[in-house]
Amino acid sequence: MNWDFLKAFDVFSFHFNEASPLSFTAVAFWIFFLGVMICYTALEFNKFIRVGLFAVSTALVSIFFKNGDFMVFFGLIVAGYGLIQSIQSVDKRYRIAGIIGLILALGATCMYVLYKAKFGRIYFKINPLDVWLLFIALIFMLSMFKKKYLVRSVFLTGVSIFFYFKSADTMVLLLIASLIINYFLGRAIYKTPTQIVRKWYIALSAVINLLILGYFKYAYFFTESFNTMFGTGFVPTNAFAEFGNWLFGEETFVTKLILPVGVSFFTFQSISYVVDIYRNEIKPVRNFFDYTFFVTYFPQLVAGPIVRARDFIPQIYLPFSLTKEQYSAAVIIIVTGLLKKVVLADFIAVHFIDLVADAPQSYPGFMSVLAMWGYSLQIYGDFAGYTDIAIGLSALMGFTLLKNFDSPYKARNVAEFWRRWHKSLGSWLRDYLYIPLGGNKSGGIGTLIATIVILFFLIFITGWYELIYIYLGVTGLYLILITLIPKTRSF
Repeated sequence: MNWDFLKAFDVFSFHFNEASPLSFTAVAFWIFFLGVMICYTALEFNKFIRVGLFAVSTALVSIFFKNGDFMVFFGLIVAGYGLIQSIQSVDKRYRIAGIIGLILALGATCMYVLYKAKFGRIYFKINPLDVWLLFIALIFMLSMFKKKYLVRSVFLTGVSIFFYFKSADTMVLLLIASLIINYFLGRAIYKTPTQIVRKWYIALSAVINLLILGYFKYAYFFTESFNTMFGTGFVPTNAFAEFGNWLFGEETFVTKLILPVGVSFFTFQSISYVVDIYRNEIKPVRNFFDYTFFVTYFPQLVAGPIVRARDFIPQIYLPFSLTKEQYSAAVIIIVTGLLKKVVLADFIAVHFIDLVADAPQSYPGFMSVLAMWGYSLQIYGDFAGYTDIAIGLSALMGFTLLKNFDSPYKARNVAEFWRRWHKSLGSWLRDYLYIPLGGNKSGGIGTLIATIVILFFLIFITGWYELIYIYLGVTGLYLILITLIPKTRSF
């Protein structure tokens, strides 16, 4: 059957297509989200209904897509297992029905094998849909032995990592490496009683996370600035990919340095988790999958908002709950986000801003001013639209994400604007960067290091390395003043 709607299942294939990532505004994402929600909701059913639905759907899908006897066998076996579990747990009045169902399932399995042995041939043909069915089967099987919250974390970790793979290809390996490193560093900090060792662990975590962020996000910037300033010809490459090619063979990974999607978000969340443990504000999660669920949670993984460990992790251990009012509010938030992104941001960009930017000489100066104002609306529509959609999707799944944009253009002054704009990023920078470096108080060694880093940023941005002499001169003058006139320190 070559029906066009079967192309929808390409969304679940294990092939990366750069031209069609799982973006919130793409049909592919909503097909993906619908499939996730069906399985996610099924986890809330009782064991009998859950396993029965999976067994029936597996058999139907196997026949419809002609994808192998293997899945039919598997579905019937799962049905039998589920019926045995149901017979042991359901009310005595329904046990006779369970026993009859088990006999029918075993009989169907035997009849199927006999029929294929006599009139056909048994074949195995595995495709991506089979892999997904196996994954869902594993989740359902785990749900019979493990706690529901752990199973939920395993399931959402799996689909979130797949979502990131469809958006970033092999960069998913960077995400997995970050997950493993920060999880064990967090546990080490919590278990270590010695304060000096805890500081070494937190410093190691900061270095690793900032190295990941800085290397992939700013390597081109620093290299180009360095080449411009000193006339060199360095070309940045992906050292991790080169190591992978040495390990697994040439051309296994692309050595061109590519910015991983959402690297800032999962790096900031990893830092918040480790730092909150260091500050004794939270305890480590119960298991590895709870942590991976927190970091890779797909609605906010690539576009935010930044989620704090102390805000999100407690929700992992709460039962799923969604009232009619919450459902309605979530749908309204999603629709609002789509309107901001598609109607406001994309429409203004395509039909006005891009036209003026491509040929500014063809338009009067007033149009350029309007395009500048329109660009501010485009940025707002992009950021706020994506985060609104993420908040709405999370609400449908029973999780609460904090509001990220609070009508920033209604602000009365610049300070209020920044309190309303990208609130999750602003609060993260305040709590994990500004205050630790001294805040409004006199800073220490951290403030000095941050000042030096900012100086080097300015040098690379401007290309004016004479700033070093100016900075040293101003610093020397300040030291002389506070030595001769101590009251100068308080200015």
